[in-house]
Amino acid sequence: RGFPQTAAPYTRLPEKFKEVVTSKVWGLSQTAIGFNARFTTDSDEIVIRWKVREKIHTTMFFTPIMYCGVDVYARRGGGKWTHMSAAAPDFNTGVGELRLRWRKGDECLVYLPIRARPESFSIGVKKGASFGPARPHATTKPIVHYGTSIVNGGAASRPGLIFTSIMSRRLDMEVINLGFSGAGKMELPMADLVAEIDAELYIVDCDWNMNRQVQEANYEPFVRRLKELRPDTPVLLCGG
Repeated sequence: RGFPQTAAPYTRLPEKFKEVVTSKVWGLSQTAIGFNARFTTDSDEIVIRWKVREKIHTTMFFTPIMYCGVDVYARRGGGKWTHMSAAAPDFNTGVGELRLRWRKGDECLVYLPIRARPESFSIGVKKGASFGPARPHATTKPIVHYGTSIVNGGAASRPGLIFTSIMSRRLDMEVINLGFSGAGKMELPMADLVAEIDAELYIVDCDWNMNRQVQEANYEPFVRRLKELRPDTPVLLCGG
């Protein structure tokens, strides 16, 4: 999560931005894309249960697991992350349960659904087992990636394969996903929103949603505003 308090438990933006951003950005912000839970346990079994609000459907861009499922990785001793399992919920009820045999002491990373909004999400371990936070990331500040449909998970087969999630695992850094399909257009209020997160780096990846006219109107004011608010934080501008 990029913000400590959001409009609802599994959404991306605070309520104060509802009247500031476009309606499409706000609608897309009501998802948990990029959200994950990292923890350690000495239980030899983990149970993940969740329920999504929307009717489940798939398109050419979304598999069931990517749209409404969970994705699980394991890591031992600070080594590489290994993919363990993924699952989608029941298509009729929206309720999912994934049971995993677990190697005691391994760090666990669970990604939440990308598009279907979670109504509930819980993780269980055996009675009497320990359950605690994972070790801190290599850096305390995150990378913030603001962009379009690819950042928003387009065409990934499961939540852990969004490239912001891959980047997070490889760099051992938190990456805040601010992707908005078809709506990443660098409007000036979005600079204020992005700058609210104290980051190691801001990545701005919006060219794909802007024609030349929109670029000429929005690009420079957005960058100037972001640098005004965060003068010491580098900004990486991506373009085609």
